[in-house]
Amino acid sequence: MTSTAELLERLRAIDVRLALDGDRLSVNAPKGVLTQELRDELARRKEEVKAFLAAQGSTVATSPSGKLPPVLERVSRAADMPVSHTQQRLWFLKQMDPDSHAYNVPAALRLKGTLDQVALERTLAALVARHESLRTRFLAVDGTPRCAVDKQAVVTLEQLDLSTLPPAEREPAAVRAMEAMTKRPFDISRAPLMHAMLVRIANDSHIALFVFDHIIADGLSLGIFLAEFQELYRRDVTGSGVPLPELPVQYIDYAEWERRAFAQGAIDDHLAFWKRQLAGVPSLLPLPTDHPRPPVQTTHGARSVLQLSPVLSQQIKAFARGEGTTLFIVLLTSFQVLLHRYSGETDLAVGSAIANRGRSEVERVMGYFANNIVLRGDLSGNPTVRELLARTRVTALNAYAHQDMPFDKLVEELSIPRELNHSPLFQVMFVLQNLSLTGFELPGLVCEVMELPVTTARFDLAVDIFDFPQHGLRAYFEYNTDIFDAVTIERMQRHFERLLEAVVAMPEARIGDLPILADEEVQGLLCDWNRTAVEYPREQTVHGLFEQQARSTPDAIALVFEDSELSYRELNGRANRLAHHLRELGVGRETLVGVWMERSADMVVAVLGVLKAGGAYVPLDPAFPRDRLDYMMADAALSVVITEAPMAEEVSGAGLRAVRLDGDADVLARMPADDPAPLAEAGNLAYVIYTSGSTGRPKGVMLEHRSVVNFLLSMHREPGITAQDRFVSVTTLSFDIAGLEIHGPLTVGGTVVLASRATALDGVRLAELVERSAATLLQATPATWRLLLDSGWQGRPGLKMLCGGEGLPRDLADKLLAIPGELWNMYGPTETTIWSTLWRVTDTARPVPIGRPIANTQTYVLEPSGLPAPIGVGGELCIGGDGLARGYRNRDDLTAEKFVTLDLPGVGSTRVYRTGDVVRWLADGRLEFVGRRDHQVKVRGFRIELGEIESVLESHEAVRQAVVVAREAAPGDLRLVAYVAYAPGEDLTVSDVRRHLRRDLPDYMLPSVVVALDAIPLTPNGKVDRAALPDPFRDVQRSDRQYTPPAPGLEQLMAQVWADLLKVERVGADDNFFELGGHSLLSLRVVAAIEKQTGWRMDPRTLFFQTLRQIAAAASARITMDESVKPEGALRG
Repeated sequence: MTSTAELLERLRAIDVRLALDGDRLSVNAPKGVLTQELRDELARRKEEVKAFLAAQGSTVATSPSGKLPPVLERVSRAADMPVSHTQQRLWFLKQMDPDSHAYNVPAALRLKGTLDQVALERTLAALVARHESLRTRFLAVDGTPRCAVDKQAVVTLEQLDLSTLPPAEREPAAVRAMEAMTKRPFDISRAPLMHAMLVRIANDSHIALFVFDHIIADGLSLGIFLAEFQELYRRDVTGSGVPLPELPVQYIDYAEWERRAFAQGAIDDHLAFWKRQLAGVPSLLPLPTDHPRPPVQTTHGARSVLQLSPVLSQQIKAFARGEGTTLFIVLLTSFQVLLHRYSGETDLAVGSAIANRGRSEVERVMGYFANNIVLRGDLSGNPTVRELLARTRVTALNAYAHQDMPFDKLVEELSIPRELNHSPLFQVMFVLQNLSLTGFELPGLVCEVMELPVTTARFDLAVDIFDFPQHGLRAYFEYNTDIFDAVTIERMQRHFERLLEAVVAMPEARIGDLPILADEEVQGLLCDWNRTAVEYPREQTVHGLFEQQARSTPDAIALVFEDSELSYRELNGRANRLAHHLRELGVGRETLVGVWMERSADMVVAVLGVLKAGGAYVPLDPAFPRDRLDYMMADAALSVVITEAPMAEEVSGAGLRAVRLDGDADVLARMPADDPAPLAEAGNLAYVIYTSGSTGRPKGVMLEHRSVVNFLLSMHREPGITAQDRFVSVTTLSFDIAGLEIHGPLTVGGTVVLASRATALDGVRLAELVERSAATLLQATPATWRLLLDSGWQGRPGLKMLCGGEGLPRDLADKLLAIPGELWNMYGPTETTIWSTLWRVTDTARPVPIGRPIANTQTYVLEPSGLPAPIGVGGELCIGGDGLARGYRNRDDLTAEKFVTLDLPGVGSTRVYRTGDVVRWLADGRLEFVGRRDHQVKVRGFRIELGEIESVLESHEAVRQAVVVAREAAPGDLRLVAYVAYAPGEDLTVSDVRRHLRRDLPDYMLPSVVVALDAIPLTPNGKVDRAALPDPFRDVQRSDRQYTPPAPGLEQLMAQVWADLLKVERVGADDNFFELGGHSLLSLRVVAAIEKQTGWRMDPRTLFFQTLRQIAAAASARITMDESVKPEGALRG
């Protein structure tokens, strides 16, 4: 039963105005729009409508003031006639991809009983004669679509007899045959745009399949066709029945009426509304996908069905009635919440289809009347369900009131940049269908409407919901299989169902708090995928592990630096002497001791000596600015610093005790060489690492022995470190991952091969060290790995390669995978002890996963509300377990902000570190890094992940490394800037860069400025130093277009065509048609004009990507240009 709100929405959609004049209900409607059904319904619900209007007051949208012409009548036929705006859009899509079957509309009937085939064929012929749409063909006149109606057209009933096949093979064969017909493209220049097939399964069993091109039939047209097929077949077979009433108009009359109406300003008010409504709307809804979006949008699709239970269906309907709204508004609101929870967006656009048959004259006319409207959801502020229902209702009512604006005309008027990789304005459709294809009765036959397999998708995702009285609500999810996997859509359906249950039960809840996961999903995400418990010596210390190893293999080589080697006995003895000396200087449990040294064997001795003394070491990198070092020493309250000659005076000058391993040899020689009595315990600090802070001051992260011991023993197991390994150490001590390079081998009997700073920064020297040392393990940041590869290094067979510190780009992974060995992607913040997850890279997954948590570590991916994010959906990574740091030194406020205690279902109260990194779970339990929350920027209203642009840039073979930032060119003018370091001998123009990016990214993600650098600046830790990037708006290569005149001949001819159509003074050789203001329909006029002048028909898609010069160059080989061809007057008419 239609609710009062639904009735009002329907009336408003067809420009019927309702108003209360005291106790009187006033109805004002255009001529012909109020059908008898609507009149009866309005009369029956009069009192309810009055009460509803009184309650709603001014919150209900008013109808537009624009008026349509009062008369819709038949017009005289000409050789070619105008098409409607909706047909114009499909015509354009057909020109772009003539072989597409994405807009084929099928309907199939299973017929059991005695079929009169002759009557069926006569019925088809009668329907073709009755509906001009079935006799309409389309043509182009100077690049503009027109149509013509043939007086006669014959639909050939193709016949397929499968009755001779074995019974088990008939149905599969029928499905294959029908699928083949539904995929058969139409040539829209020839009528009829309809296929028909009769499949004989047995003497008393048939399937009738009808396929239409969407350009002449929409969803309601299917209902009209099948209903009239039923009536005409019955009359033919029985010889009785009432003839179908004559159609007052045909679709071509409607198209002409629409054109005249628009010419008289009927859509002016609608357009003004939509310009306001869609100002600044994001052009792309960033739903998480399983596969990268193809450069050109595809239409490969499938369908998945969600059947809601009758009980839940009734609960949803009752809830809608109780809230005084419609079933559609409740379903749409819930769906918007789902999209919000999946994408993180609070401003999102969803498309919906409306029948657009508000006038009684076209109620039974076949044709493409349906129009798309944009429903812009505002989910900001984490509203309650009730608050969002109210917002959605107002949005929908306003949209319905302005539904007469043709969608493609709207896109054109809004100057929406056309992107080939996604549809404009919205990529997700949501429709509550009121079409019923059940209840067919034919004489002598039992009829059933069949559901056909879906193999196409017009959008990323389209959800159609039907209400089946006996079964409840059923949602059909049609999705693009090139970006979504079936399991992802099935999971999304379960979340939608769970969300609907929550909406009905918790209308006062905030939308971010609504549960969307089933209990078993929560269990899997929080518990099952975090079962990482492994026994280890929880009371052991880092130096305790080393001492055990020194006793076990005293003569094994522990450390190699340049031309010197130290055995475990020698290294342990030197560290012990230093430890005893430090204790004499007052170093004890948790005393912080600075290590301010260049990379050498003495540096390793210093680290071990501090630990053995009971203290915790604080790395002080000689490459750091002096102010930064002064701050770190003061913040750590250091009294002792282990250093060497160049820095000793500076230490003493700061009032600190300097211990010199190169100058205090006599003192150290008098110290005992045996292990000091244990002082530090597992819960004491092992080191304090200072990392960059948002305030500009570094923050000291305090790590305890137990955390480091757990980490080291986990690394011994996976990726695997053994006594046979020779681990080349290239990382500065101030970067925490150096802890693995030093302590990892020394606690298992392996050898540390220490690279000097100069070697670590020189690709050639580092490559020589790797080969000379017979390295088996090397850990480095992506920048260092590129440094090695750029030096010409071909790799070392059997080398175990660890990459971390920053994201592992796919192109770099591919190059490293080509080396015979193992490649591991490592991830982890300093605050959770070096690495927290890892993954052996063996496939071509894009991006490279960061894997699963290491031993005794838990990884939780959480939404902003603290609920676990669904599989595939981005959320903040929160890390728990034995690797957690104690916190930040002298920063209790920051510690409380970043190290928090959560109460998680099935887990209980647990302490975690909030990384600020956005990751997502993959279906197999691996984690994928999405980006940093602070690397997401908004430019011109679009949320952009900078890492995505960097990844696409680095996929170009000429680009060695790229960094993208957002910088202000002037106050309020935020622009994207790309810094690019090219491979040796390579160089690209800005046009080359943008063209490469445009294949994968929308225009709003293209950098405004491209800066070419010899090398990307790095921090001492080997990470990108964003602060050191040069000013992009001074003395750099810009993307601003410089005019290059077109060359004589073809370039000039094409430039004149563009200029005439675009209404611009000049067109340059390096210009792009769409960047100059072109749009899709205008592009086809370009194609027609150039074909008329040259005889060559270009692919219209080239206009999206290529410059005028590139198009002309591609065409020159196929066109023989007459020297008399002049650009003047290239376009006529």
